[in-house]
Amino acid sequence: MKPISLPLLLIFLLTLFLPLDLVYPADPSAGQVTSQAPVSAEVLRAKIKEVGANIDLDESTKAELTNRYRTALSNLEVASSHQKTAEEFLKSRKTAPEQTRKIREELERAKESSKASSSDVKLNITKDTPLPEIEQLLNQEDANYAAIQASLSDAKEQLDNMLNRPAVIQKRLVEAKERQAKIADEIKMPAPKTESPREKEVRHWLLVTEELALRAEIKMLGAELLSQAMRIELLRAYIDEKTWEIKPVEARVHKLQEKVNKLHIARAEKTQVETQVDQQMSRGKHALVQMMAKKNAVLSEDISFLATRLDDLTKRKDDIIKETERLRDNYQISKQRIELVGMSQILGKAFAEQSMTLEKLAGVSEQAELREEQIAKINIARIQYNDERRSLKDIPNYIADLTADLSGKISDETRGELEDFAEKRQRLLNQALTTQRTYLIVLNELDAANNEL
Repeated sequence: MKPISLPLLLIFLLTLFLPLDLVYPADPSAGQVTSQAPVSAEVLRAKIKEVGANIDLDESTKAELTNRYRTALSNLEVASSHQKTAEEFLKSRKTAPEQTRKIREELERAKESSKASSSDVKLNITKDTPLPEIEQLLNQEDANYAAIQASLSDAKEQLDNMLNRPAVIQKRLVEAKERQAKIADEIKMPAPKTESPREKEVRHWLLVTEELALRAEIKMLGAELLSQAMRIELLRAYIDEKTWEIKPVEARVHKLQEKVNKLHIARAEKTQVETQVDQQMSRGKHALVQMMAKKNAVLSEDISFLATRLDDLTKRKDDIIKETERLRDNYQISKQRIELVGMSQILGKAFAEQSMTLEKLAGVSEQAELREEQIAKINIARIQYNDERRSLKDIPNYIADLTADLSGKISDETRGELEDFAEKRQRLLNQALTTQRTYLIVLNELDAANNEL
């Protein structure tokens, strides 16, 4: 199959928008199809009902005729859909440039306004703002960032697809014209002698409605090509707008995450020092007091370790996500090259590039599996911590269960110390759950980026 040359393609596209009676003869006996549908959807629906109610036809004939009528009806619907899409494409030739101009002007105003104002990232917090409030702000900004990023990713994907459309359209135009020629030949062929008038009629309707759908598709594809430059410029303007819009949101997310991480680490370090002092002070006291002090010290170490890992993971998060996106884009590019070029001299190169990308994707997949293991371990720990926290809601009862197996009664001093450590345990569990929740959010963001592959 030879590709259509550019001059011929342009001439062909121009003919698509000439009046139909200049392109197609009005006389169907000339072997061509009229510009109007040879049968209406209402007639075809009525024919379907008529066949279903006809008692003189056997079930096999009924099924065959019904299927043909429905196919012809579907052809009309497809033609109508293509016609509407073609009109939208042609309309975009006028509307897209104006939309592009407005976006560009608004973007320039935003940039000028940004130059006039301070470039520092402003956060609605003070040094005294509690951690839960900062985390809530961070979650809001994260959601805003995710929404803009999703729109930006969709737009970039649309642009990539749009840039590849001319080759796809050219191939489809060749196929459609070949099928039109075959339909014209089939229409000219005499009907089989065994064919009934009803069968002859439905066969003719099938052919001409298919040709009508093809003609509408060709016009639609032509309109798509003629409007592509305008739509690409609009999409690029939209991408530039979203790219500019996401920058301050990304900066606020980084600053808030930085603040959250610092507070988590500071709290964890303070808690670790306190629990270590408590553990030293518990030496020589009742065995249960020493046990509680040790358990609290171990939990504080876990919190400190997780807070440090949270800070490290957050610093690497953007780089990990960008690398994942880069690998995904490279894979898609290699795949598109193979699909569009087919068996050619550069196919080997495309396969080589795709192979290298797949190797890197395997490494990303391994990292994703490790993250899933981390998420599972943290969620198991959260279940245990929540169970323990529930049991600590009634501290006297918690102490009673703790001392139930002792042979004798504990002193009031020991009971007071155990209650004090139980209250500290409550606070530690809350702190641990908060740190885990923040850590899980970052892990899930990385997991979501990986799932896009």
